[in-house]
Amino acid sequence: MKIEERFNFSPPGGESWQEMETRSKGALETIIDGKETCVLVVIHAGILRNLMPVLKDASREISFSYDFRNASITIFDREGGKYKEVVVDDVSHLETSENDRKVF
Repeated sequence: MKIEERFNFSPPGGESWQEMETRSKGALETIIDGKETCVLVVIHAGILRNLMPVLKDASREISFSYDFRNASITIFDREGGKYKEVVVDDVSHLETSENDRKVF
């Protein structure tokens, strides 16, 4: 399936990638609008993957290069209406025990 077909495809009872992008961008703008302080947004990896082209001002295809890990941290600064990447998919805050289990 080509990217434009995927962008506009709506599964039965679901929303298209385009609809999700519109909803996600609107929600992000509502959350940060007028705020001059740090804002924390906790979202599902799929929504973040969908927002990466928006945050990076890049083509939709870059969303395929992201596979966010559980409990990872992604940080962007915003100045003058533009986003600047600080860190993406960081899991350094997670500790590993001697059994290689993640401890939160």
